[in-house]
Amino acid sequence: MQAIQAEAYSLPFARACFDAIVSIDAHEYFGTADSYLAYITRFLKPAGHLAIATGPY
Repeated sequence: MQAIQAEAYSLPFARACFDAIVSIDAHEYFGTADSYLAYITRFLKPAGHLAIATGPY
C-alpha cells in the first residue's frame, strides 16, 4: 500500500478501479458539494461499496 496526497476533487485514479471506498471523519470537509457523491463513486467498480462515517461516535 502507498499513501497518495491529492486534492479531493482531482483524484489521480482511473474510473472503476476500487472495490470499496471508505471515508472516516473526512467527508464533511470535502464531500458536502452536491456533485461530490457522483464524482467519488465513479472510482468504484460495478457493485462496489461506499462507506462514509462521521463523528461523534
